[in-house]
Amino acid sequence: MKKEKITKSLMLAAQEYGIDSIPAVSLVAYPEIIRRELNIPDNLMVFFGIALGYADSNHPVNKPRSLRRPVEDVVRIIGA
Repeated sequence: MKKEKITKSLMLAAQEYGIDSIPAVSLVAYPEIIRRELNIPDNLMVFFGIALGYADSNHPVNKPRSLRRPVEDVVRIIGA
């Protein structure tokens, strides 16, 4: 199974149990810490991380807003 499919499957499975997740690719920049904390042997590669937990929908970081032009300003559909 490809890495992308494994990641999506894990994240979807977590969501099924009410657990939120986010890809944490930057974790692989610190494999020695990950290995030590999770007792991962040297013969296994740390290639991706997924943060699991419960989202705080009231926290400002979870309420991003961007100013965007309406779709009609940038897209024109001809025919249909």
